[in-house]
Amino acid sequence: MDKELKIAIETIKEAWEIVLKYYWWDKLDTKYKTDKRDPVTQADLESEKHINQKIKEHFPNDKILSEETENELTDFSWRVRMIDPIDGTKDFIHKWGRFSVMIWLCIDWIPTVGVVLTPATGDLYYAKKWGGAYRINNKDEKDKIHVTTIDKISESTYFTKSRFSEKRTLNEEIEKALLFKEILPWWSVGTVLCEIASGQWECYILTNYKACKRDTCGPQIILEEAGWTVTDVSWNKINYLTWKKQLDNLLIGTNWLIHNNVIEETKKIFNSWK
Repeated sequence: MDKELKIAIETIKEAWEIVLKYYWWDKLDTKYKTDKRDPVTQADLESEKHINQKIKEHFPNDKILSEETENELTDFSWRVRMIDPIDGTKDFIHKWGRFSVMIWLCIDWIPTVGVVLTPATGDLYYAKKWGGAYRINNKDEKDKIHVTTIDKISESTYFTKSRFSEKRTLNEEIEKALLFKEILPWWSVGTVLCEIASGQWECYILTNYKACKRDTCGPQIILEEAGWTVTDVSWNKINYLTWKKQLDNLLIGTNWLIHNNVIEETKKIFNSWK
C-alpha cells in the first residue's frame, strides 16, 4: 500500500492548494444539490476534478465514488476509491475552518488507506491497514497518534452538530442524558474522527442521516489504526460492500474505553424515537 498512500498524500496536498485558493473569497459561486443544507461551491468541484484525474492517472482500474459528481456506483467490490473534496462545505462557506479534504481506498469493503487533510490548520492525518496512524502538522513534523485513555463519559469531550446545521432534538436529548464534561460544535466528520484518533477528544455521535460512506471510510481506518473504530448504535461496523451510499444508522466514534457506555445510553434515547 506504499504507492497508494504516497499518491494519496501528494494528491490531497494539491487539492489543499485548490481549496485554499477560494477560502477567503467573499462571493463564492454556491449552488445547492437538494436544499439549503446541502451546498456545493466551485472549490468543491475543482478539488474533486483534480483528485479524480490523479486517481485515474495512477490507478485506472479503481472504481471511484465521489461527493459532487454523484456517480452511480453500484459495485463496491475489490478496489473502490472514495473522495470528499470538501467535507464540511457549510463550514468552508462561513469561514469556519474545521472542514477537511478526504481520500481513501476500500478493498472488498475493508478500509485500507485513508488520508484526511484539514486545510485551515494544515494538519494531515493518514493511515494504512496494519501500519499505524500518523499526523503531519503544518511544520512537517510527524508523530504517531493514539486515542486517549479517559474511561468516563463525565470526563470526556463530545462533538455535537455543526453550528450551521439544522436544529436536532436528538442531539439535545443525548447531551442531557450523557453529561459529558465538554460539548463542542461538530466540524467535518473527517476532522472530528481524526482528532479523536489523535487523542484530542473522546466522542462523536453522528445523527445526520444524510451521511454517506465517503464521509466515514478514510477517518475510520485512521481511528482504527490509532486504537479503536466506529460502529452504529447496535455495535455494527459500517458495511462498505453494499450498494447503498448512505448510512442506515447513527454513527458513534470514541476512544474505545467509553464506547460501550455511550452506545447503551444512546440506544435508550434512540429507541424511544422509533
